[in-house]
Formats: sequence, structure tokens, C-alpha cells
Amino acid sequence: MINLEKEIKRLIEKYVTREENLVLANRIFVAKSVLLWVKETVKEQKAIKYYINEIEKHLKGDITLYWEDGIVKVKKE
Repeated sequence: MINLEKEIKRLIEKYVTREENLVLANRIFVAKSVLLWVKETVKEQKAIKYYINEIEKHLKGDITLYWEDGIVKVKKE
């Protein structure tokens, strides 16, 4: 079973960096909104895993996640 809290922590540790008083969090804001949406609405483990993988691709810059009319969309880079 996927623990979303651990996944969120893992993604933050991997993709958010700090330099003195500056936090570098490229692409994290959309990723966070999608993670919160997954946490609140998605119950099936397979679907949760899919979204976590897509979020990680987004954070890597392989794809772009964005919201359109309340739906998460994917743009291939």
C-alpha cells in the first residue's frame, strides 16, 4: 500500500533544494496541488501509483502537468 505522506516527503527531499535562505522548488507548486488532489480523491492504489509516477516525471521536466477546468492534464515535452 502506498503511503502518500512518505511519497510527498520523498519528492520534496529529492526535488526541493535549499541555498541559505533560498528554497529552489522548480515545478513543485503544481506537483503539490496534484498530490493533494490525489490524497483527497483517488482511492485505488494502482491509480495513486500512476499519479505519483506522473508527478515525478513532471518534477524531472519530462512532462508538464497542469490544471484545466478542474482536470489534471499532461503535456509531453
